[in-house]
Amino acid sequence: MNCKRVIVALAVSAAAWHAGAVGELQVVSARQFVPGKVLVTVAYGGPEAPKASELALRFGDLPDIGAAGLSAVAEPTAPTWLLLCLDRSGSIGPRALTDLKSALAQALSAQGATQLPFKASVTAIGTRAEHLLGFTDTTAEVAGAIAQLTVDTAGQTRLLDAIAGSLAELRAQGDGAKRLIIISDGRDEGSTLSAGQVAQLAQASFPIDAIGYGAQSAKYSGSLSTIAGATGGRFVQAHSAKEAGDALNAFLKGIVTPTFAVSFEYPAAQDQRVAERPVLVYTSPGQPSVNRVLAASLAAPASAAPQAPPPSAPASEPVGKPNDSPGFTLKLWVSIKTVVNAVPLFVWLIAAALIAALAALAAWRRRDDSRPPPAPPPPPIGGTVVNKPAPQRPSRGPTMVGFVWPAPQPGRPTAILRGVSGQVRGEQFAVDKPVFRIGCDAENDLVLVGDDFASGAHALLRAESQGLYVEDLGSLNGSYLNGAQFKGATRSISPGDELRFGRSTFQVLPTRPSSGPAGQSGFEPPPL
Repeated sequence: MNCKRVIVALAVSAAAWHAGAVGELQVVSARQFVPGKVLVTVAYGGPEAPKASELALRFGDLPDIGAAGLSAVAEPTAPTWLLLCLDRSGSIGPRALTDLKSALAQALSAQGATQLPFKASVTAIGTRAEHLLGFTDTTAEVAGAIAQLTVDTAGQTRLLDAIAGSLAELRAQGDGAKRLIIISDGRDEGSTLSAGQVAQLAQASFPIDAIGYGAQSAKYSGSLSTIAGATGGRFVQAHSAKEAGDALNAFLKGIVTPTFAVSFEYPAAQDQRVAERPVLVYTSPGQPSVNRVLAASLAAPASAAPQAPPPSAPASEPVGKPNDSPGFTLKLWVSIKTVVNAVPLFVWLIAAALIAALAALAAWRRRDDSRPPPAPPPPPIGGTVVNKPAPQRPSRGPTMVGFVWPAPQPGRPTAILRGVSGQVRGEQFAVDKPVFRIGCDAENDLVLVGDDFASGAHALLRAESQGLYVEDLGSLNGSYLNGAQFKGATRSISPGDELRFGRSTFQVLPTRPSSGPAGQSGFEPPPL
């Protein structure tokens, strides 16, 4: 046993050293002061500070834009967010869970302060994910939430879906470095996502740390190791509650890392185009590149401006209507002129009159073709139109940028989801939370009942910084914005956009203040 503990201690030490690996780079915030001037704040706990030459902004397939400068930030303006996910499923067992709670309480007390240097939240994973505590920096509150854990022996353990939901919750916190710590035996039952899909969701955002704990952890915790490795996080296999507590203590000590401000300058596109979710690229010598997606919209580089289409070839003259072409009139004039010199004057006058008549006829036909078609006759009063085709929905262009969505307030939602197809047709749903979850599981804010094409935790709407975003949580069939599919990604939303999850389609509409007496909802939904 002593030998085993030595091995675990070495593993924990290696994990603490790995906290300085390149995977630790996190984006704290991204600010654009004027188009083409961007300041990205990053957190990095490596043995040496990053260099400006190692950082770049990437806009799609365009050449990377190198950093113009880098400086250390003495006093970070945004907190570090930690979400602690604890497995309380039946496979853990009551005795093992009791020992774990005691070990975790000791790990918290080992931080040596009543106030933590970060904000922590606690989520219990069982049949469903249950929030035991919102974000706080009070040590006693975090310890109290851990003490509430009880074994959940009913149903399945959707571990991977819970991890995906935790990632979305952390992203919704806005600015600040983020960290997810999972303590579980790794056994998953019933999740719609795979370990690879969850790792893909996280690897462009922030690291995930994991501790394998429980009688079955040696068999099932391979998925936790995969997720942690893919995200630049740390994984420790604990053989006892004490080893799990020691690993958590080591993780907590490395949560807060130094912060740096990185500046970028580039010529912005003249047409004021916006690039959604550009990528920060960090390339350290001898290390693989790390890509972090910026949850921000920045001005597109000038080189990204759309090119003017090449001049189209002149259209061929229409067949069967030669006198409609102005070029034909000129050709006819030249041909006749060559003959006029050999004929009397009166013949020339007749030819000139003929040319003028042809020109007038051509002009009249062009004017007539340019007129809009006559409006269809109105339907008969009181009659029924038989087999009337459904009106064509106009195609939408790219999502517009710059609309200010109000923050959700009591009785005043951010937006309204109007059902336009599927079982939700004709219904309206108020987006009245900063994080509004959508899926077929009962714990969602909008439950897609009986939709076999929707996942349990399908997507969420996130209101932040006067913007509204839709995030697909790695659903099996993806989500759709204005007919375009996306998976495991986030898109900005504008008024009138259409969202589709499974078989249900919604139109996103802004709310507006009531003009009459205030109703129970405090807002007036758009008319159906």
